[in-house]
Amino acid sequence: WKGRPVMRARPAFKKNRTFSQSQLDQQEKFKLMSTFLRGLDELLMVTFAPSSGEKTGLNAALSHNLKEAIGGLASPFSIDYPKVRISDGSLSIATKPEIVALPGSNLRFNWTYDPAVAKTNPLDKAVIVLFSEAIGQFFYVKDGAPRMAGEMTINVGVFSGETVHVWTLFLTENETSASKSLYGGTVTIAP
Repeated sequence: WKGRPVMRARPAFKKNRTFSQSQLDQQEKFKLMSTFLRGLDELLMVTFAPSSGEKTGLNAALSHNLKEAIGGLASPFSIDYPKVRISDGSLSIATKPEIVALPGSNLRFNWTYDPAVAKTNPLDKAVIVLFSEAIGQFFYVKDGAPRMAGEMTINVGVFSGETVHVWTLFLTENETSASKSLYGGTVTIAP
């Protein structure tokens, strides 16, 4: 596994074992977050690639969001959307970001491009991620407008009339580095 020899054996479980409440809580949290992130696995492999190389991007994202983005002190747990991280990297985040719903199921993401800001490249690609709780589905655009454009408009007809959670981030042109994601709140997609 990842260049290291690994030996694995089937675990021995007692047939009549019982789980403690904290084990049951952790199982519920893990199932909730892994189900939530399932629609983003391909994107997370790029946007959450850890520098240590020990975890895949998906596992790093799952680990971070399990610790930071689960709401509730007891079952039933929930996703704390403002704390969800879609990417984790060293690129600069969007400056003065704004999400605007436009007629015809369009969504516009505006930002200010300032070449003087550290860790920005005019060709960094804007990425926008949407999630509808009602449908339980993600939609994202990975190859968005370059950072120097200052805006990007996408059509999200699949979410017409729905309220969606929005995250934005930037990726380098070769997709080797990302910014941290920013939660943009909720937006209702105009039909």
